[in-house]
Amino acid sequence: MALFDNIDKLINEHGSSTILRERLLLASDKYSLLENEKLKLLEKIKILEAHSQTLKLDLEQAKVQIRDLDKQLSHSHNVNPDGYVCDHCGSSNLKRTGSRSDPTFGDLGVKQKLFICNKCGKESAFTPEP
Repeated sequence: MALFDNIDKLINEHGSSTILRERLLLASDKYSLLENEKLKLLEKIKILEAHSQTLKLDLEQAKVQIRDLDKQLSHSHNVNPDGYVCDHCGSSNLKRTGSRSDPTFGDLGVKQKLFICNKCGKESAFTPEP
């Protein structure tokens, strides 16, 4: 029996090394595939990060453009588009507050534009020209 034990031991050792070698080759192949996938994913990440940076720059430029357009819009919607000046201090920094009937031509439906001066706080009234 000792002879068969030695042969059995030799077969098991040889079989184990063969199986182990096959498993190592299989693991090596799987590792290579995973490394290739990892490299592909890293490349995609680089591309997406570059695209993200481009989008961030575009967003910042759009924000600046929006601020500039808001400023232009606020200037174009001037509360004193006719260029009236305060009767008291001469400032053109006036804010329209409403209108009232003209004291002279009110019976004819003529109205005066009322403004408050943002500089001195006093009211000025202007009759628009026809």
